[in-house]
Amino acid sequence: MIGGDAPSAYLSKIQDEAKRNQVNMNDILASHLICFNTLRSDDFRHFFEARKETLLKAIEESMGKKIIREGGDSPDTSAQ
Repeated sequence: MIGGDAPSAYLSKIQDEAKRNQVNMNDILASHLICFNTLRSDDFRHFFEARKETLLKAIEESMGKKIIREGGDSPDTSAQ
């Protein structure tokens, strides 16, 4: 189904086959922590950045710990 199509094109195909409207499809995407605006606008760079940050925040919330981002502060090792 996806093939070489842009996300905006294959999302429309999926919606049509599943007989869903855009709002319903957006709700499904959001439930999977997917930023549907960047996906639908074929903005790959922002999609991947938003997806990465959303997943990192979910992991942080689950672990109760902050994740150090690239170029971020190093963990405090002075307490060891």
